[in-house]
Amino acid sequence: MDGLALSKGLLPGEPFENQGGFPCHPFDGEMPPNAFRSPAAERPTGALVDHQIREGFGELAIVAGMFVAGGVKARHLLVLCLAVYLIIALVFQFNLLHDYQMKRLAVFLNPEIDPLGSGYNLRQSMIAIGSGGIFGKGLFSGTQSRLDFLPPAVRHTDFIFAVIGEELGFIGGAAVIALLFVLLIRTLRVAVLSRNHFGMLIAAGIASMWLFQVLVNIGMTIGIMPITGIPLPFISYGGSSMVANMAAAGLLLSIYSRRWQ
Repeated sequence: MDGLALSKGLLPGEPFENQGGFPCHPFDGEMPPNAFRSPAAERPTGALVDHQIREGFGELAIVAGMFVAGGVKARHLLVLCLAVYLIIALVFQFNLLHDYQMKRLAVFLNPEIDPLGSGYNLRQSMIAIGSGGIFGKGLFSGTQSRLDFLPPAVRHTDFIFAVIGEELGFIGGAAVIALLFVLLIRTLRVAVLSRNHFGMLIAAGIASMWLFQVLVNIGMTIGIMPITGIPLPFISYGGSSMVANMAAAGLLLSIYSRRWQ
């Protein structure tokens, strides 16, 4: 997997499942060597900034969940929200984002401005989910994914929910969301049952992390969230995300097993 990631021009150590925001196109015949190359990969500093932005928002979601679970006062939470708003405003005011990052935001607002470039993946994802209907086209029978309209580089990772929506339809997509909802409820139950304040905060942080990933991943496939590289927990293909999720599940089991201590 690392060799594959390096062959795509990514930074060493960067999880491949986190590279879903770059445009992919179907080509006739042999694909050019840079067909699936991330715009961030053109500049190492750009890739590092892009990775830090994604990780920063994820960490912020975890910290916010732990603050709420820890009983932070409403005025303190309001100050935190205002600080985040101020940081975002400063980023746009001083033009700290790269051109390709601004283009992603523009495509989020209107995918049709670049349907064959930055908006290609989002457009094909929405077509796939919409064509699935209520019951879907059948397992392994989706046309958008099997005919590579939804590129192989992203359909197993960041846009896996689009494949589920096309092949299993609304029923299959709702079932996946329901299972993830049960996972979140059970995680919150572990936090409530914990007799240890530290264990409660850990469980709340894990629940916040998974909730953030679910909302962002599913939201970006249907066009209500900007395209990032956030995987769908326990569903998206990728070694690093699966290891992190399994480690989080192990922490939850440890906290639950000590609920009476």
